[in-house]
Amino acid sequence: MASSDRVDADGASSPADRRREAVIDARLAMLQARFGERWDESQRAQVRSNLARGLELGDSLRRTPLGNADEPEIVFVPYRGEG
Repeated sequence: MASSDRVDADGASSPADRRREAVIDARLAMLQARFGERWDESQRAQVRSNLARGLELGDSLRRTPLGNADEPEIVFVPYRGEG
């Protein structure tokens, strides 16, 4: 069941789901204003899906407990040229 399909016992979507949909709608409206004339309906739906997935991933990252000593998995070493 997608997050937008969740409902409370009385049949209404939860406040968190309504907030998430409002954020998606706002971000989609901003992108639609800038680029929307180039999209067909399927592309618009794909953008909306990507926005929803990004919010889900962000929520997942925020739920991951990290300690002060936790370091990134990847170490970045900038290229400084030959030699």
